Amino acid sequence: MPIAYLWSDYLASNGGPTYLKSMEWDQACSHYENWDVVLLGASRAERGYNPAIFGSHGIRFFNFGTSAQSMVNASVLTKNILSSACQIKEIWIDMHPASFKDDALESTADLIQNIAFIEAPYEIAWKSRDFRSINLLMKRWFCENGTVTLGTAQYHKLGYVSVDKKLSQDLIAQIPNFKPFVSSDFYPGKKSLQALEEIIQLCKEKHVELKWIISPVSIFNSEVDMNRLLDVLMPMAATNNIDLVNFAHLEGIETAHHFYDEKHLNSNGVAVFNQALLDTLYQQ
Repeated sequence: MPIAYLWSDYLASNGGPTYLKSMEWDQACSHYENWDVVLLGASRAERGYNPAIFGSHGIRFFNFGTSAQSMVNASVLTKNILSSACQIKEIWIDMHPASFKDDALESTADLIQNIAFIEAPYEIAWKSRDFRSINLLMKRWFCENGTVTLGTAQYHKLGYVSVDKKLSQDLIAQIPNFKPFVSSDFYPGKKSLQALEEIIQLCKEKHVELKWIISPVSIFNSEVDMNRLLDVLMPMAATNNIDLVNFAHLEGIETAHHFYDEKHLNSNGVAVFNQALLDTLYQQ
């Protein structure tokens, strides 16, 4: 029985959305199901795209967003997803600066402990080059997954996690006088960009269309960080013929009404954003 992890401060809870959605994915693949879209990304993806909304328009959509999912770990998921028995037409990635930080222990902890795929945890641990990943693998070997309490969040089918609440009054009070960020030490990480190139090549090899989506951001978002990310993504998208859909400042989305914290849309915001995506990408 491993004991080292008992005093560590980098563990994700056992079970939860990542475990549930990967088990659901495996079940779908056992029936050779087809998907129009599989989504990757961090919690903004997991909580920002409702497959039921896309399904109501005949689009089979699976949300494979996971907590703090890094681009390095997204490349491992892409490899596993594209090698599964499911047929996939498109992969979408929700793009945000937080996914391009090379230090991705939160994402690594969640996926190593909770992803139901057999090979992915070992590849994620190897790519991390972090001794703590071995500790996490030990925990995976010896401790069973379970169901965790999600608080105000609710897990739905097809990988979606919703949060049906409004922005706190404290944050609402900050909106009128909020001053935009003017500086930042963020730059997209080298390993993250290499991982994104790997995803591009994997999709090309499998003849799967790739789309990059920037979902709505609140007034508290760092425009400096986003612009630095766009400076890198735009030429990559043009070179590889990838659709880059930027809804960072989507008309109709308001921080006070459509977010539940500084980064994440609430269920009302998701409905507005997803409908705008449908109107843009699937208009006749």
